[in-house]
Amino acid sequence: MKDKFGLCAAPHSAPEDRIIWINPSASKEDIINSIIHEAIHAELWCLDEEYVASIADSLTELLKVSGAISLE
Repeated sequence: MKDKFGLCAAPHSAPEDRIIWINPSASKEDIINSIIHEAIHAELWCLDEEYVASIADSLTELLKVSGAISLE
């Protein structure tokens, strides 16, 4: 996963291959954002990358501002 925070297997993959990979050496915020980002891909594969990234960034920020997650 060099230079990537996460990856999502295509939804047409065999069920046992439908995996989300997250880079464990990323920062806590990048890990949270990547989980959200890749989960969106997993559910809405048809969305363009720019929309997925925008939604993931917005949800990550919402979780931080609401106090639902702490990055300290």
